[in-house]
Amino acid sequence: MRPLSRKVILAAADALLLNGAVLFAFLIRFEGNPPHSLLLEYEKVAAAFTLLSLGVFSVFGLYSSLWRYASVDEVFTVLKGTTAAAGVLTSLVYVWPPVAARVGLTFPASVSGFPRSIVILTWLLATLFIGGLRFSVRLSRRAARVWRFGLGVRPRGAPCPGGGVRRVLVVG
Repeated sequence: MRPLSRKVILAAADALLLNGAVLFAFLIRFEGNPPHSLLLEYEKVAAAFTLLSLGVFSVFGLYSSLWRYASVDEVFTVLKGTTAAAGVLTSLVYVWPPVAARVGLTFPASVSGFPRSIVILTWLLATLFIGGLRFSVRLSRRAARVWRFGLGVRPRGAPCPGGGVRRVLVVG
């Protein structure tokens, strides 16, 4: 797969996962029955939140590393990116509307009554979803490799299919 198409697919998946994290945060916060009015309030900032978050993810390098070699460093990259995305949501919901009103601008999304717990739950869920997506790529590649080679990985000292332990000496 070409690098550009891989990045576009990852960005589209991240957009879905981010908005899914917000939806699940609403479901968790309101025990499966979120108020329709609050969902409409989120709808006002959803596009800006998604686009700004994808830009933040790009700045933090979520689309530049090879996830088949994902390690602890990538976990911190995902953590930094989702933390910045939660900051974007916080600023869109709590910071920008009052600032725009004070200076006489009309902010297109005046969000009112947005629970703070939604931002925290969104951060947790987005970290889980986006990190899980990246690591599932690594796990699926590993599983495919093991499957392709006939599940030939045995613990040390395990018996061979024909019976006893086969000892091998590699020379050269």
